Amino acid sequence: MAEAAARPTARNAHLPEEDQAAASPLVAAAWACARDWRNTPLAERVHLVRRLAAALTAEAESLAALIAAEVGKPIRFGRSELQHCIDMLDAIARRAKSGDETIAANPAWFARRRPHGVVAAITPWNNPLYIPLGKIVPAMVFGNGVVWKPAPEAREISRSLLQCLGKAGWPEGLIGLLEGGPREGEALMREAGVGAVTITGSLAAGRAAQDICAERHIPLQAELGGNNATIIWPDADLAQAARAVAAGAFEMAGQRCTANRRVIVHDDCRQEFMPLLLEATAALKWGDPSETGTVIGPMVSTAHRDRVAALVQRAASYCDAPLLPLGSEPRSVGTHGGKFYPPTIIFCDEPAANIVQEETFGPVLVVQKASDWNAAISLCNGVRQGLAAAVFTTSDEVVSRFLDEAEAGMLKINQATANAMVDAPFGGWKASGLGPPEHGQFDVEFFTRPQTVYGAKQRGAPASVHSKSTAQARTSAGQGNIAKTLIALAARWPGSAAIVSSRLTLTYGELIGRAARSARELRHRGVRPGSKVGIALRDGGESVVAMVALWMLGAVPVPIDFRSKPDEQGQLAGEFQLSAILGDRQISQAPFTSILVDSSWADAIAKRDAEPFFEESGGAPAIISLTSGTTGRPLGIVLGHEELLFRLESNIKLGRRRPHGKLISVIPISFSGSRNHILSQLLDGATIYFYPPLFSASELIEAVHSRGATSLAVVPTILRALLEAPAPDGTYLFPALDSLYCFGAPILPDEKRLARARLSRHFVEGYASSLAGRMTVLYGADIDARPETVGRVLPHVTLEIVGEDDQPLPVGEAGAIRVRSPAVARDIYGAARDSGDQIKDGWAYPGDTGAVDGEGFLQLMGRSSDMIIRGGVNVHPSEVEAALAELEGVKDVAVVGFAKSREGEEIAAFVVSSPELTEATLNAHCRKRLVSHKRPRKFVFVSDLPRNANGKLLRTELRKRLEGAD
Repeated sequence: MAEAAARPTARNAHLPEEDQAAASPLVAAAWACARDWRNTPLAERVHLVRRLAAALTAEAESLAALIAAEVGKPIRFGRSELQHCIDMLDAIARRAKSGDETIAANPAWFARRRPHGVVAAITPWNNPLYIPLGKIVPAMVFGNGVVWKPAPEAREISRSLLQCLGKAGWPEGLIGLLEGGPREGEALMREAGVGAVTITGSLAAGRAAQDICAERHIPLQAELGGNNATIIWPDADLAQAARAVAAGAFEMAGQRCTANRRVIVHDDCRQEFMPLLLEATAALKWGDPSETGTVIGPMVSTAHRDRVAALVQRAASYCDAPLLPLGSEPRSVGTHGGKFYPPTIIFCDEPAANIVQEETFGPVLVVQKASDWNAAISLCNGVRQGLAAAVFTTSDEVVSRFLDEAEAGMLKINQATANAMVDAPFGGWKASGLGPPEHGQFDVEFFTRPQTVYGAKQRGAPASVHSKSTAQARTSAGQGNIAKTLIALAARWPGSAAIVSSRLTLTYGELIGRAARSARELRHRGVRPGSKVGIALRDGGESVVAMVALWMLGAVPVPIDFRSKPDEQGQLAGEFQLSAILGDRQISQAPFTSILVDSSWADAIAKRDAEPFFEESGGAPAIISLTSGTTGRPLGIVLGHEELLFRLESNIKLGRRRPHGKLISVIPISFSGSRNHILSQLLDGATIYFYPPLFSASELIEAVHSRGATSLAVVPTILRALLEAPAPDGTYLFPALDSLYCFGAPILPDEKRLARARLSRHFVEGYASSLAGRMTVLYGADIDARPETVGRVLPHVTLEIVGEDDQPLPVGEAGAIRVRSPAVARDIYGAARDSGDQIKDGWAYPGDTGAVDGEGFLQLMGRSSDMIIRGGVNVHPSEVEAALAELEGVKDVAVVGFAKSREGEEIAAFVVSSPELTEATLNAHCRKRLVSHKRPRKFVFVSDLPRNANGKLLRTELRKRLEGAD
């Protein structure tokens, strides 16, 4: 980061009284405001974020011009910075769901997040709006006051931003602007009322802040720049790599912390790469920052220019002579004469040289050479800082080694080190960062502090509870749209592969273009904002395109099993008021508009405009997800864009994450677990390979290996088939998978252990429902230690076990599960039920029973409707099933109740077993393991158990078999 960034002086330096006097009243005012502010409803805070985004939009052009005039940043990048600010504010508003509210609970205690009080924010001049807003806004959204000390080089910009905050309606005094230099920054950090410090600056600034915060025992978040390297491998697209490196190194005169400082070129391609790099650099426009075409502007000051010049001059004594592809002076300088430094390329073979080790923070690119991978990665990692690193290659093996060995907080594959997404964690390793990264999920972690409470009842409902009033508040505050997110991602990865299916092969850019064309054709055929439209397509790629198209229109996708019959689709259309259904066949005389997606559809959309657009949805939900219907007619689970996005972002964290991975999809997109996994992978830049649902284990194994898949999601029936497949001795069936996730229905403890031991060490299971989203995760060593459970309750989930009176039960006692979390659906569409999915008093009841132990592990007992009442005592089928599954020879088992005796229900066990297992053996085992009222009175040996396509057990079918036998 720039040396000109605000830097505190040494730890014990004397501070004049006037320095302290400037900070004290601002801290006191922010503290006083914060005490009331933290009790302001979260929806109101989020609304102010939306208003700030509107204020910045209105002032965007004047602010971009001011940035160009004051700090010399080219106006095109000033405009881009404003757009990034607006996108970031949207991301913050979407994520702000649980600031100081409950994050975990059980009957004995609850844990919540609380604000620090006042946060000190110290920022540099190079991104004078984006960096401050990335600190100020989340700090205030989560209930803090802020005192902000910007760099003096950006004084007028800082004042303008403060005015925008005022216009947006942020409370006066909640944010204080402290002008000055390093001494004022140190005084601010030492103020007793400051509870946390976030700083972006130089290494020296970070060291001083670390000393002060350690002395005061307060949290510190420090982003301290980077000395970023890119490795060029011989198999890369060298022209593309040269353009990316040149832009990353020289745009904005190299005055950004993610700029490309070093390029490490393999000996086998150096001669070919260097002319391309010089050509790409020469194509960049250098000059007056107020001119639209300029990409390389002046240095922020003559002092900074002289510092960079001195570093290069010293390097000339031990490195090759510098190359100046754009000459020594620009053609136009505007009002910034004397501040320009020429884009410079310098060759240096001495890894310990200052020009290699120091972050120049200017338009200087150091070229290093490497004879092999070990030399290249050693040079890449051989500096103090570790913010970003990149590699250009087409080799999966090189990418894998880079991901395993590169020592940086952000890794790029075939991309410049510069730039980052607004909602992704931003932070470096080694000397580049202290404390947690900025942005994304780390905002709430840094700007609040956890607090555990014993012996007190929780006050009110968490801000994340989706009651009617909260849903209305969210609507008034505005909401995101998943299509907007995908469009933004496609702009960054237009040429990256997104979808490969039997019908379609699309890049991210083509996906958005096809969705926009489809949206216009759908509008032509009568689909309007708020319309509910069924999607009954066999091809997963076409289904994704259809969903994105409907989101552009502000319409509501309703995914339907493509195997459903025409009369079933007609019944669904009536129950859920579907205006149209997109399908693989034309349905005549249907009570809805039947839209056939075939070659004629492709011809029709080809005539439409591919430019993305949006229709206002009027608060319409993002999707209606149909339940599997094992207990009767399906219900429609209504999710808004915010709830759906939260689920997708949570999915990204499953297993070991590798951005731009490859997902094999074999489960129809009508199943919510499959759909969420697909969409979450798209948000992470992955390629989705769609295969037919009726797919053998051997074919699936071949697909995973041939495609180089990194992620696979399966239901229990597929998992069991994979477990029967032969695995190589001493290794995994899928050694390259970063995530093997099983969803849809519970699996046996031994199956979990075997999956982790034989299939993938990154096997993951969990408990999720269409109504409440993901609630637990079981992975890693927990699979071996606690396989009888479905994992620990997630931090963002409040999960309670309650009795028939809806009152919480003691730890370890079994009862009905109810949940609050940001992922809970906003409504249920369809006929009410007495059991199963329900929303009551702000709680989601998924219809399952279970027990949570003192460590937060959840053990499922079964569906509430499956409870067996024998002699007035509740018997959970899963308890009996778990006991029977322990017996050698039992391959699968299901327990159901049936009306038989005076005592009420009796217990029957359906068993899939090896031939030698007898009823007498089962009885003997149950007498040892179960009390009398839990022992089955009937055993039925079967070849398999009835399950739906999602792997869920059909207990109703088993009960019918018993009735038929009687």
